[in-house]
Amino acid sequence: MSTAASTGADLNGKAAQDAARQIRERLAAAIAALRQSTQAQSNLVSDLLDTARALSGKLTVSMEACEPGEPLQAAVAALRPLAEQKGVTLELCLQETSLIQADPERLRQVVSNLLTNAVKFTPPGGRVEVRLEEAEEGVVGVVLYLLRRHNWESGLESSLKRK
Repeated sequence: MSTAASTGADLNGKAAQDAARQIRERLAAAIAALRQSTQAQSNLVSDLLDTARALSGKLTVSMEACEPGEPLQAAVAALRPLAEQKGVTLELCLQETSLIQADPERLRQVVSNLLTNAVKFTPPGGRVEVRLEEAEEGVVGVVLYLLRRHNWESGLESSLKRK
């Protein structure tokens, strides 16, 4: 085989490898998106069932000592694809806090519902920030910021300036 033919075959082989790699990457991304979507749908069904239980007086709450950051991380991770799709930056800032008495699943649900609305009503280019802070010993707070502009001006502050 001539050198030119050999070089052409090598280039075709590399092109085929690059194409196969791109297909694998796209497939991996699609599978990840499907997993996230499936989890989001599962959470939605669970939330609907919990709503029905609450309305019928049969909702159970399991209070336990828990790390409050874990449910927040789960809520943010579940909503990150929606935020990215909409062009909204979603950030989580966790401060080390003491354990709290709470139902971790209910905490995740509440934060997920708030975040869903925050992402839904924040315009593209906006920012939603979730902060976990210990206000004083034993008092833990979750703060949700809706930042509409990149200069960190909150919606409340901007509405006050317009008046």
